Amino acid sequence: SCTPGRRRSSEERRGEDSSRVLSQASARMIQASNKKALELCHFDQSKHVFLEGSEAGLSFGESAAFAAEIHFYCEPNSEPIEPPGHQQGPAQWHGHQVLLSKFNGCVSGEYRIGLDAQRHVIFQREVAPWIVTTTDVIPLREWHSIVCTYDGQFMRIYIDCRHAAHIACGPQKTDLTSPALLGADLCGYATAHHFEGYISECSLWQRSLDASEVKALATSNPLSHKTLSKDLIGYWCVYQREGLRAPVKNAVRLVGEEQFHGQYLVEGAPLL
Repeated sequence: SCTPGRRRSSEERRGEDSSRVLSQASARMIQASNKKALELCHFDQSKHVFLEGSEAGLSFGESAAFAAEIHFYCEPNSEPIEPPGHQQGPAQWHGHQVLLSKFNGCVSGEYRIGLDAQRHVIFQREVAPWIVTTTDVIPLREWHSIVCTYDGQFMRIYIDCRHAAHIACGPQKTDLTSPALLGADLCGYATAHHFEGYISECSLWQRSLDASEVKALATSNPLSHKTLSKDLIGYWCVYQREGLRAPVKNAVRLVGEEQFHGQYLVEGAPLL
């Protein structure tokens, strides 16, 4: 059922431990009958979330460590995927859907997380070898979580708390002008590569997470977990707001003016 929550894939259900994890996670899931929650976290070709103050405040340039977790549910593409043609950039990103991006087209950026045309998970930073991708394919119409980490040396991808891919990667340039978006890429002054489906939650840390911490995410909310709350800079629960036009509040209470609240925007609204 299409229910926002921390549900795991079938591979995570093997064995008693995995079954217990699934049982505990399911207890926090919103019922599929909650149409309002589903409407509030729905993304398509016309919708995305702009994270205020993210240009500098959510920048992880050079060798800065960071981690992100995203809970999402894929729906079929509403439009046919076009061949790359003469577009620039890594071929893997043609026909892709963005979950979280701090990029401006192929001009500048720092990190981008999403799915390619075959729904492999892709994690990119703006330095060679640029991209780490998985052999796993994300099924349609199922809830899954992705965790992407960078510890200053390696980029890693975890799917439903299971390590799926990694690659060595060095320092990158710092980009203090491109904002971070949920559900789309910034391309000039417009958006593209929209995600189609549901994004229920996104968490961001200004440090990397180790494998045991990623595993703990299966049964723990990072806001209330002693270890996972350390250096947590953002937690956005997209469906916990009053209405479609209401902002997506950052549930992490930060010191200072920048709180990185999200604006849920419909195409046509000015971004910059």
